[in-house]
Amino acid sequence: MKVQCIFRLVASYFKQETYYSIPAAYGGIYLDMDEVLLRPLHVLRKFPYTQGHELPTTIGSQLILAARDAPFLALWSVTSLLEVARSG
Repeated sequence: MKVQCIFRLVASYFKQETYYSIPAAYGGIYLDMDEVLLRPLHVLRKFPYTQGHELPTTIGSQLILAARDAPFLALWSVTSLLEVARSG
């Protein structure tokens, strides 16, 4: 149980660095390697934060466009770490 919890925390740290910390510090675009763009992204760059989704009821991380210090990134980062801590 302890090893599994430690693994989750380490995995969460690297996920946080990729999805939250780097875009929060510098801004930019994250795109999964298996995604295909059908239209240009410049239309979405006018928003401080844009994220893709596969289903109407979920948020996905396949596509992330973020301005530096986008407020949503701070909220998502804290929420994600709290969820990992609660799941034990």
